[in-house]
Amino acid sequence: MKSAVPHGVVDVTDECKLGKPARKRDAVVDHIILHRFDGNAIPHWPRVVDAVGMAYCFATHVDLRDTVGRMAYSIVVTPSGVVEQAVPLSKYTPHARRWNRRSIGVAVMGDFRNHPPTTEQEFALAWLVPALACYYGAKVVRHDDLPGSSSQKGKVCPGRFLNVEGLAAWTRTGAQFVKSLEPWGFVA
Repeated sequence: MKSAVPHGVVDVTDECKLGKPARKRDAVVDHIILHRFDGNAIPHWPRVVDAVGMAYCFATHVDLRDTVGRMAYSIVVTPSGVVEQAVPLSKYTPHARRWNRRSIGVAVMGDFRNHPPTTEQEFALAWLVPALACYYGAKVVRHDDLPGSSSQKGKVCPGRFLNVEGLAAWTRTGAQFVKSLEPWGFVA
């Protein structure tokens, strides 16, 4: 695993090249979509604790067919607040059905229907989400905010305890300051 810059991204893109490769993005990014991923809730599977474990799970687990064997999220925020980039931002992932090509999927590990994110996750999201949204000029939304984004009717994602509205408001205040994603260590 490569090291991260302070308040930056750990590049695990090479380690996450499992299953089918991600496809090249051919549309403008206009949404940053926040998701939950509960690493304890996958039937008959060991606990998933990071992006590499998640990529392996998506590549091999038969119950996760919606991802067609691909890593579902470009960015993963672990419970300890580590921000891992699993897929280059120039490629899209199967995280929100018809919104995939024009959005970046950020998975926050945990079940935010039942409990809030860790303090470390909140700190990570406080710089990560505004950096991505401001750079792309994108709207910050929940997975379940978008019509047709899930094959599961009534899905609650990421859940009421993840303050997406607060992150979106924070993003609007700093839009003029983000000119590049390189200082944070993102892979294009």
